[in-house]
Order: sequence, then structure tokens, then C-alpha cells
Amino acid sequence: MRVVPKHRRLIIGSRVFKVFEYNKAFIPDVSDDNPILCAIFSEIRFEFYIAGGRHINIWNAKDGKPTRCLKNCMESDITSIALDKDHRKLIVGSHLGKVKVFDILSGVVMNVLDPHSEENGAISFIGYGGEDLTIITTAWDKTVKVHKDDRNEQLTAHDNVMREKRLCHKKDIKCGDYAHNLGLIATGGSDCKVRIWEYERMKFEDEIITFNEVSIVKFLHPFNVLLVADNTGWIHIWLLEFPPYNDKKKLIVSWRNNLSLEKISPLSACDISYDAKTGEFILIMADESGMVKIQDLSLIIKEYNLKPIDITKNNFKRNPHRYM
Repeated sequence: MRVVPKHRRLIIGSRVFKVFEYNKAFIPDVSDDNPILCAIFSEIRFEFYIAGGRHINIWNAKDGKPTRCLKNCMESDITSIALDKDHRKLIVGSHLGKVKVFDILSGVVMNVLDPHSEENGAISFIGYGGEDLTIITTAWDKTVKVHKDDRNEQLTAHDNVMREKRLCHKKDIKCGDYAHNLGLIATGGSDCKVRIWEYERMKFEDEIITFNEVSIVKFLHPFNVLLVADNTGWIHIWLLEFPPYNDKKKLIVSWRNNLSLEKISPLSACDISYDAKTGEFILIMADESGMVKIQDLSLIIKEYNLKPIDITKNNFKRNPHRYM
């Protein structure tokens, strides 16, 4: 699921791919009949990239028509996709731990990254390091890697790994996220823990312990706020103190995604929309029952006096939790 804030559109993928205007209710015309595993949107190219099975379908966002398809681009089912900072490359991860970089226009493989474990290395998250020109990957093999986004035929894929942290969790890493503005990586595991890592040196920073397996971690950009969702439907929003005080984190609010008094449904995806001019801060959540909910978090900004943070523009040290 992805939000297109500028055009107030919501892209949803389950067994079908659909586009909604998130302030209206109507049956959309844009759809894809293939089962959807992940989807992203490019505001630069105004295209949707929809992964199902081993294929990626590319759709024109203006007219809703498919433009091209990368067929059998991976050897196993695709589990995660991402774009580089200029939206010229498509980075694709698979169930067998492979990660490839494709040219968006031609579909040519530009690079093959150092893989995660084939036995239990399904890629759970891919992020891009912005101006640092790096690719961050997390996988079920409990490993986080930071790769150079650079193809040098004289170097092996392993030589292009800048940083690698193994055994980040006691069990599988099921989800991850990267906040370029904070210089932090978050990982969520089957061990009921969320762990926060400093991007520059992959140094452990903090830990959030939940009572259930973590299914989603999401930095609510551009603030120092982290959403954590588990497989029993609980959703927690944490404030990461910035700069650090005595406590590095503070639980702001928690709620359970109830369909009824008897039935709960875990989140399967979420995204945010923030308008700096109006202060509108919207959280969009999709759950395993197929429901999509939109929640206004603007009051949180006012109550906690949150300000956008970007360490790359405000001359913070790259490890903001340790230095000021």
C-alpha cells in the first residue's frame, strides 16, 4: 500500500491492485488481476511498480494503463521492492535472499547484490540511502546489510557490502525501515522485539520489547516517531527522543485494530501522508481482513510539539542519539 499525497490517491494491492482517491468512496477503474506481493509509486515518473510472483508490472498512473512488464525477473517470488533516489533503478528482493538492481526503462540487470541466506533469507525490507548512494536490506536470516549502489566489475558483490550486522535478532527479521532524516534503521522480529540501529556504523541504539511477533515497523517521516504493529492487531506509536534525554523513547499511544468485539485483525501494510503547509498528518492502514482505515494523527504533532527533523540539513552528527 502506498499514498500519493500530492494527488490524494491511495494505491492498494492484495489479490488485486486498485487505486482510490482517499477522500472519496468509489469503485476504481485501475486494477491488476494478479496477486500482489508489494507495490510502490514513483512521483518522478508517475508510475506504479507492482510485484506479483516473479514478475513486476509497470502502470502509467495518469491513464491507469500497463506500460511494460519485467517477466521472471527473479528466480523465486518477489518479497520487497524499492527505488533509488532518482527513480532510475528498481531494486528487487526475493524469497531466496537474492537482490537485483534493474534499469527502470530497459529492464536490464544493472547489478546483483551480495545475497542473504537461501535457506532462510527471504528479503523483508529494502531501503535506499539517499545521497549516500547505498542500499539497505534486511532478511529472515537475522542480518542487515548496507551495500554500495555501484557496479564495479573488478569487485565481487561481497566487496560492495559496506556494513553488515549478523544475528540482529534471536529469530527472523520480519520487517524493517530506514529513516534517512534520522540516520536510523529499525528492524522487527519474530522474537517480539524492535531494535534500532545507527545507520553509519550499524551500532545498536535502542530496543522496544513487545509481547507478540512484530509485523510492521514504520518511521513516520519527517518526525522522530516510530510505528510498531504486531501479529495480534496491536499498534503502538513511539516517540524517539531527539536529541537524547534520560529516556530515548516514549510510548505515545496504543490501540488494537478491532473489527468487532470478538474479532481482531493485524495490520498488513501502512503508509503516511504529511502536508507541512496545513499540518495534516494522515496514517493509512490496511489489515489482513481487507479493511483500509485512515486515521488523523495531527493532534499528536500539536500535543508533543513535534518538528520535522533532518540531520542531513541541520548539521547534526550522523549519530544523532549520541552527539549534539
